[in-house]
Amino acid sequence: MTDVVNSGLEADAVLAREVVLRVDFELLDEEGCSWVSMRFHGRSAAAPPLPGDRVYLLDGKGAGCVGSVEAVEGWYVCVRPDWSSWTGRVLPTGRPGRRGAPARGS
Repeated sequence: MTDVVNSGLEADAVLAREVVLRVDFELLDEEGCSWVSMRFHGRSAAAPPLPGDRVYLLDGKGAGCVGSVEAVEGWYVCVRPDWSSWTGRVLPTGRPGRRGAPARGS
């Protein structure tokens, strides 16, 4: 079920929590997550995302997907991409389990 926003205040609250993060999908860790610095995001969101929050991940080519925040450590946010929401033409080769993905420990 989709949540319905009924007022301007609710819309402002939703937009204040919307977070878009720039990532390089070829540089995922061995768990399939991207570690993103929030240091320079300043006022791009009312507050940094918290574990469990959904964010949007966008690469330099305009492709992206929704991601789930797994952890927050200082300025860094660990986000797991949801590949079922991918909007690019071809899935990144850096995904764990795909040919060309970095081996563990490399």
